[in-house]
Amino acid sequence: MRLEVGEKRSTSVGVLGLVVLALFACKSQQEQPQAEQPVAAPQPDPQLNVEPPPEPAQPVAAALSFTLSHSSINQGESVKLTFSQAVNPASGKNWVTIVPAGKPDNDWGEWKYVPAGATSIELTPKATGSVEVRLHDTYPDHKFGVLHRASLSVVASKCNGTFASECDCPGGVKGAMTCDESRGWSACDCPKPKPKPKPLSCRDGQTRACPCGDGTFGRQTCDRGRWPSGCFLCD
Repeated sequence: MRLEVGEKRSTSVGVLGLVVLALFACKSQQEQPQAEQPVAAPQPDPQLNVEPPPEPAQPVAAALSFTLSHSSINQGESVKLTFSQAVNPASGKNWVTIVPAGKPDNDWGEWKYVPAGATSIELTPKATGSVEVRLHDTYPDHKFGVLHRASLSVVASKCNGTFASECDCPGGVKGAMTCDESRGWSACDCPKPKPKPKPLSCRDGQTRACPCGDGTFGRQTCDRGRWPSGCFLCD
């Protein structure tokens, strides 16, 4: 009877040990770090794989133009051109002219260069009737290219032969236009430039050295603003 009880106890202890070992193995397995799962590479978003929008177009500089102070003037009067922006060409010079309507672009009448930075300029047409005011591209780069044009009516005025109006002359000076009923307007009468006096080559009594031909030097004396042809005081 004692032997049976001992055998039962041994069996119970053995089973209990197996249970403890099983629990310990399970816990150890849970505590072991899990192997890292490979991370999938990010897939491109089809909505993001789009061509970038085009760059906005740069604003184009407005073309140079002008407006006229009057659509009709009397003969001898001036018309004012007001530009759409200050005239600042990269090179060369813009110029304006007035010609009878219908003339080709390579024709010109009264004309002026437009100063750099100018916002307006005046012209006095000589032709009467329908004329055209033209703003030309820069010279000499573009020859006769016309940037802008406008029509103008010039009404012929009656005059009695007295001073009528100023007109432009070369060099920036002013002249006068006169007319009578039978002959009409005259050409611009420009003042004649005064001749410049010739500079004297020397002052009277002034002396200078001159070669004598034998290696020595003599003297010349200025007489009435000129040097003599000979050399004096030579041996």
